[in-house]
Formats: sequence, structure tokens, C-alpha cells
Amino acid sequence: MPWLIAGVVVIGLAFVFGRKTDGSVRVPTDGAEVLEKVASSSASGRELKGLELAARDDAQSVAKATAAARKAIELARAEADPRYWGRAQAALQPWWGVADAPPEVVLLRATIRQALHDFDGARADLQRLGGDPQAVLTLATVELVTGRYAEAKAACERLQADALVVAVCGAQADSLTGKAVEARAMLEAALGSMPQHPQAAWALSVLGEVRERSGDDGAAEAAYREALKLDPNDGYTLTALADLLLDLNRGAEVEPLLSSRFSDDNALLRLAVAEVRKNGKPGAYAQMLRWRYQASAERGDTVHQREQARFQLEVERDAAKALELATKNWAVQKEPADARVLLDAALAAGRPEAAREAAKHVLSSHMQEPRLLQRAKKVPAG
Repeated sequence: MPWLIAGVVVIGLAFVFGRKTDGSVRVPTDGAEVLEKVASSSASGRELKGLELAARDDAQSVAKATAAARKAIELARAEADPRYWGRAQAALQPWWGVADAPPEVVLLRATIRQALHDFDGARADLQRLGGDPQAVLTLATVELVTGRYAEAKAACERLQADALVVAVCGAQADSLTGKAVEARAMLEAALGSMPQHPQAAWALSVLGEVRERSGDDGAAEAAYREALKLDPNDGYTLTALADLLLDLNRGAEVEPLLSSRFSDDNALLRLAVAEVRKNGKPGAYAQMLRWRYQASAERGDTVHQREQARFQLEVERDAAKALELATKNWAVQKEPADARVLLDAALAAGRPEAAREAAKHVLSSHMQEPRLLQRAKKVPAG
């Protein structure tokens, strides 16, 4: 395995990269040197291991199994490491194929299925849970990711939660269907009335996306940075801000933003893109990511095809391979970022017709984000 196995310090890699105090990349001479503690050797990783052992010792305990699964999901999100999703699934294995499993198991199972891109399975589980607020919110997310905006909006409209959570849910759907300005105003008003809400960081992160979709990059950046003041380690917001900086040709700001997040593949992708733009060729970050993608391929992981397509396009400069991956990804999920990487790959490969479906989706949904519209309009109608 060419990358770090969770909980194991791998010795003897040809290149293991660290960081000097001045921010430059360093290649250590001692292959046994520990450069970073991976999650399984951290306090959270040890906690997960203990929960997993407890669940194995009492295999029919729903409480112990769900505790282990929740911790694995927490680490999967924090570290952007797909292996934790597998561990979450393993914790729920006794009930994985049981239709009438306990509700707490069904909700976690749906969350894992969503992350593994089993959207039909996730949708079926969530619909079993009726009006449970977390289930409805997760269902809205599934519908958004798969490009079913009317269904997402319907889920948001029946969400029984406080005003800020309802506003965030509705704003996401509206901002993708020609109402980005209205969605922004609604979300700003909700945040203004509840600035101390425990979910304010999440709401600000979504506000950043909505502002981007309305064409206001400066206000989007401000929202992302406000979100990070509340939650400095939120990987989703960090990479959203990095993407915006790259779009604004401010790649030099990406490394200081993300260079402490080597364990996060999504962060590493942005670092690799910024690196190749700066130096004109792939470097240390790209090599690290190659190893990780190779490890994913060996595990049979196809969950991160969007990110791998972007890597092939923007780092490896292989438009044909990028188009292959982006096409496969589009068959599964249809977020704006999925459309964008497919459009970019098809245009770069000289095959704009290969992105016709994505372009039609963008235009027919009345999305307003200028960079995405610019790309979609380059694809000739069929």
C-alpha cells in the first residue's frame, strides 16, 4: 500500500513529505521519522478503536454499534478519509441488510450509503423514517446531490426544525434553480436574527456558496472566512474557500490555508492544483495524491471520481482520462462541481458534446453562477 495505513507508521517509503517552518516542502532522510499522526493514532482514533472493540464484544448491542458508527462518521468527515466510512458500515453490519432495523441504525445507514454514493439505498432508508428532522434534512441533501431540485425543495418545505436550519435547507435548493439572490437574502436574514445559533458556521458556509452562485465572490469569501472563525477546522469550508481563491487566481493563498491538512485528500488536491499553477509542473503534493489515489484504486474505491477527474485535468493534464472519470461520476451525482469538472474535461479534450447532458442540466435548472454558465454555454445544443 503506497500510502499511510490508518494507525500504522509506514517505514521505508521512497518519499515521505514534511513541511519546514518556512512553508517549503521537505523530504526527510530518515524513513522512520513520524511527520504526522494519522487519525487512528490520535485521541479520536483511539476512541474509535475502543468503541469498535466494545461493539464487537456485544455484537447485538444497538447502542454500542451506533456509537462506533457515529465516531467513524465523525472522523470520515473531519479527515476526508473514505476508509472511515467502511469502518462505520462494519459497525452496523448486523443490521446492514435488515429493512426494519432500529431507526437510529437506519439513519446512520442512510448517511453512510449517501457517502458511498448509494443514493437509491440512502433515499429508501430515509423515506422509512418519515418526518424525523435529521432524516428529512439528509434526504434533501441526497436529492440536491443527485440533481433532483424539486424533490429537495419539497423535503425542505416539510422539515420541522428551527428557522435557521429550514432557511439553510431551502436556500441550497433555491440557489440552484434561478433564485440565488432570493436565497441569499433569506439566509442572511435568518443568520442576522440568530448569530449565536449552534449551526451558524454551517449556515455561513452555505451562505458562501449561495453568494458565489449569485455572482458575488467578495461576499462569498467573507462568509467562508466568518464560518472558519467559528469552526477553523471545517474541511468543507476550507476547500470551498480554496476553490474560490483558485478561481480568483490567488493560488499563493491556498498553501497557507491548507498545508496543515495533509491527511485530507480534498485539501491535498487543492494544494496540488495551486502547486502546478505556481511551478508549471506537478510536484510533491501531486506525488502524495498519486499514492493515495493508487491506494483507493487497490481498495476498489470509486467514490471520489470527481476529485480524481480534476486531478487528471488540472495536475496531470490528461484531458482524456479526466473526461472518462468525470463522465462516470456524472452518472452518479450531479452537483455544480460535478457539472463543472465534466464541462472542463470535455472542452479541454475537444469533445464538448460529451458534456451536453451536464450543460443542459445547468441551463435548464436556471443556475446563475457565472463561471458555470460560461462553461455550459460553450457546449453546442444537440
